[in-house]
Amino acid sequence: MVAAHQLGAAYLGVGLNVAGAERNHRSGLQPVAGADVNLSFAGNDLLGELVYARSSESGSHDEWGYYLQDAVPLRDDLYAVARYEHFRSSRGGAIDAGLIGIAWRIHPPGRTAPPIFGSNPNVQ
Repeated sequence: MVAAHQLGAAYLGVGLNVAGAERNHRSGLQPVAGADVNLSFAGNDLLGELVYARSSESGSHDEWGYYLQDAVPLRDDLYAVARYEHFRSSRGGAIDAGLIGIAWRIHPPGRTAPPIFGSNPNVQ
């Protein structure tokens, strides 16, 4: 399920999803749920996602994780990107990761490309 709304130059998209996944070599599918958000404003493209899977095993932790990412335009084809991720596994361990970088998107001459990050059709 996805919902989106545009207010002036800002754009917000929110998605919710449910799926089944085979986990820990157990038979059958275990439920997995997630949500994602995309907020575009003033040239920034802020993305985030959350996922959660309940453990069916006693004594085992539920699994969950999320990421947040922002892409800021430096010029028409160059973006500064910052990203943070966190994941907690069913074994009780957690992983944190970060990224700072530059993304370059090539535009073919005479063509306007869709946004590199997110899904706002009005960003060019």
